[in-house]
Amino acid sequence: MKLLLLFGILLSQLTYSQVTGLETVVKKEADLFMYSEIMNYGKEPSAIHQENMKMIQDFTDEVMDVTPRNYRDARNISSDAVYDTLSQMRRNPVVSLYQYDKYDPDNEGIGFCFGRAMFANMHLVAKGIERDHIKKAFVIGHMETPDGASWGWHVATIARTERVNAKNEIIEDWYVVDPIVGYPMYITDWYKYMRDDFSTDGKLRIWFTEPAKFGPSQNSFYTEQYIKHTSFNDYFVDMMAWFKSTFGEEGSIYDKENWYTNYKPAVRKVIPMNLENE
Repeated sequence: MKLLLLFGILLSQLTYSQVTGLETVVKKEADLFMYSEIMNYGKEPSAIHQENMKMIQDFTDEVMDVTPRNYRDARNISSDAVYDTLSQMRRNPVVSLYQYDKYDPDNEGIGFCFGRAMFANMHLVAKGIERDHIKKAFVIGHMETPDGASWGWHVATIARTERVNAKNEIIEDWYVVDPIVGYPMYITDWYKYMRDDFSTDGKLRIWFTEPAKFGPSQNSFYTEQYIKHTSFNDYFVDMMAWFKSTFGEEGSIYDKENWYTNYKPAVRKVIPMNLENE
């Protein structure tokens, strides 16, 4: 028993060193379920919360020091830009919550938060936000809504911004673009909201990834095979058709290559993601 406990502690420390500090942006191939289980092993909610807060700070400090690829053209996101994307998501014929039954007709609990996150990501790029200023935030853990609906993970697109702190200093932060919230929210506030309003045990674990990560499972990232998988009932096919009709073949997303090549996921064959928890 002691040997097993020691192994768990060592593995936790090893994993923590791999996904924090200089690697707070987790690789898209990572299994966030496994990472969360290891990191939470034997810990109280208060300890997990403190580690999450440190992760957020480390992520902000690390990524803000990275010079964007197109520095001269880089643009941070404004609250108006977040509102614009959220407004588009509310009325969009595919990703609007009012369209949910069309793409999950048997009420299988797909949720499509990952679809809305993908839409937000692409919409921000199409509107001119620097690609290096966009990431994704995942929270992993047991969650439940007031009406009893439960799920095991949630994801939202985040984008770099600036704000004025209590000392009247301009500091850099991240806006979360999440229709569950419905308005621009800073990353720390979003995490606390998810933890305080939905977590059943206070043990949510937050992770940051590149925007191409599709879901929390291992090797779950954007590929043509994923978006055309029959489980999604043409959700992503219809989304891409909307982007094509709205921004056109010559828009900032599309070029002479296929969209998934231009969008920079690794195009390869992968096993379809587990849809039981969204």
